[in-house]
Amino acid sequence: MGELRAHVEEGTVGELRAHVEEVTGSRPGDPVKIASAILAALAADNTPVRLALGNAARDRLDDAAEQTHKDRIAWESVSRGTDFGD
Repeated sequence: MGELRAHVEEGTVGELRAHVEEVTGSRPGDPVKIASAILAALAADNTPVRLALGNAARDRLDDAAEQTHKDRIAWESVSRGTDFGD
């Protein structure tokens, strides 16, 4: 059992635990606000499939959506040209 504990402490789990302890309190997200936002989303009539929590997450999703939109426009003729009869 001591061998397993040593592996856990020194291996992946130990590294993850150390990382969590290192970053706790240093991230911009407020856990209370995040929990409140999740509860509000779950209680809503139109619960979102994806909910970006925090400015960085929202910015990343916006950037990805913009790139996806550009790709759809650039490849529209190819996309639309794959049905039978085209």
